[in-house]
Amino acid sequence: MNATQSELLVRNLEQVMNERDPAKRRAAMESIYTADASFFEVDEVATGHDAVHAIIQSVLEKIPAGFVFHATRPVMENHGVGRLSWGVGPVGGPDVVTGTDIALFRDGRIQSLYVFLDGSEA
Repeated sequence: MNATQSELLVRNLEQVMNERDPAKRRAAMESIYTADASFFEVDEVATGHDAVHAIIQSVLEKIPAGFVFHATRPVMENHGVGRLSWGVGPVGGPDVVTGTDIALFRDGRIQSLYVFLDGSEA
């Protein structure tokens, strides 16, 4: 059974963005993203599992180990496009950064993920 688009976005947040172990993160990522997926961040674009994994590793290296990503509202879907609003901060504490992921899907996986940071004018 294929995961729904909402489930894929939640799994991406929980199993990819919150996973500090590179091997576990890579395994989860490969089940969530297409092999040729693109990840669009404010100043960077990554395409393919290796590049997407590297950009996520870079993001995780910039935030403290005690910080976690979490959904701030329910995922929304609209004709093959998904939106997940999220925050990241210390467990039980206030969010330090908030943003929104917009995803396009193909073959039951994320094909493209666009990351929008709140307060970013870039």
